[in-house]
Amino acid sequence: MSRPAYYLCLLLLFFPLLLHAEKEEGWVINAFPSTSYSNDQGLQLGAYIDIFNYGKGSHNVFPDYTHRFNIQASWYTLGTIEMHVFYDSEYLIPGFRLTAALSRTTNNRYPFYGFDPNLPIDLFECTYGRQMNRALVILQRPFSKHLNWVAGLTLWHFKTDSGGADSRKTNDQPSLYNWYRQNGIIDPHEAGGGTHLEGKLGVSIDTRDFEFDPDSGIWADACLFGSPDLFNTRHSYLRAAVHWRQYIPLVRSRFTLAYHLGWQGRLAGDTPFYLAPDITRLYLMHIESEGLGGRDTFRGLRMNQLVGDSVAWANVELRCKLFQLPKLLNHEWLVKAYPFCDMGHALKTFRIEDYDVFHVSVGGGVSVAMDRNLIVAFECGKALRHKDGPAAIYIGVHYTF
Repeated sequence: MSRPAYYLCLLLLFFPLLLHAEKEEGWVINAFPSTSYSNDQGLQLGAYIDIFNYGKGSHNVFPDYTHRFNIQASWYTLGTIEMHVFYDSEYLIPGFRLTAALSRTTNNRYPFYGFDPNLPIDLFECTYGRQMNRALVILQRPFSKHLNWVAGLTLWHFKTDSGGADSRKTNDQPSLYNWYRQNGIIDPHEAGGGTHLEGKLGVSIDTRDFEFDPDSGIWADACLFGSPDLFNTRHSYLRAAVHWRQYIPLVRSRFTLAYHLGWQGRLAGDTPFYLAPDITRLYLMHIESEGLGGRDTFRGLRMNQLVGDSVAWANVELRCKLFQLPKLLNHEWLVKAYPFCDMGHALKTFRIEDYDVFHVSVGGGVSVAMDRNLIVAFECGKALRHKDGPAAIYIGVHYTF
């Protein structure tokens, strides 16, 4: 990452923090630049618009909101284009929290490292062309103060092709995507994409003291999700996912031991190859969450490098409060540093009769939190296994978990 791009990324990251509202009511519209950086996608350049309704007078719920709309559009220097529209409200339907979103991502060089962990991927061009279109709606309702049930529907539509990989091959290296097609691992009925209506049902528990920057508590969820073959794709599936996150205060809350345990696996049917990398969470946390590999799942591992029918992974961090900055622009600022270790394994490989090794990465990060709810994090991670790739840098908003 060049030095000018680094400083541009810092400026665009902190710009929205400085303009964050201290007290609002009624409808409020904020427009900000949007940026991040990772080795997998490069520098993100874009913009987003947040539209909030906080209510008025005695019905003012600030800093919570009655309705929120979010519109984003971004371009990444390594080829991804993202467009995203999001809505969230606990007031539209009394007793329920409704979340809805429309998303499209297009990438002519989408990372694809196949499904065989022992295949020498340096012999291939490891990208393909992919367009993902998604519409989703999620309903939440509490059982009790900390326990919720969640149900949702997601309509997926994918378009996939070689993405021009063959025109970029060097030394007669073929496209890995085309090699999988030619050898029947990706069958012709899914090679061009497909459409799926996916249902989701799950439960969650949340006892965190701060939602975005917790010092203590548990945040866990489990869900079933699947899709019948409604669109003649010849693929139907049922999968499950479990996430356990815990935050343990140490030394009078000076330190927080934070860890996340995750598992996802196929219970029945056959998952299409383009949905296999998707890491499902009960709530919509990011526009995309794919891997394992990358900032949102496994730092230090290439994005989408670890794909399996059943995968398990863990993230561990020891977050240390370094110091609290003087109050600036009516906001509280807290700086933390943390070492981390991520690890994972494909318990069952995807369409390949082979075994996977245990993957481990280590690294560290520094975060700046404003009012304990807006986080900017700077991280660097390196996989211990040389074949898992070089050291990776990540700059963005929010923690990994």
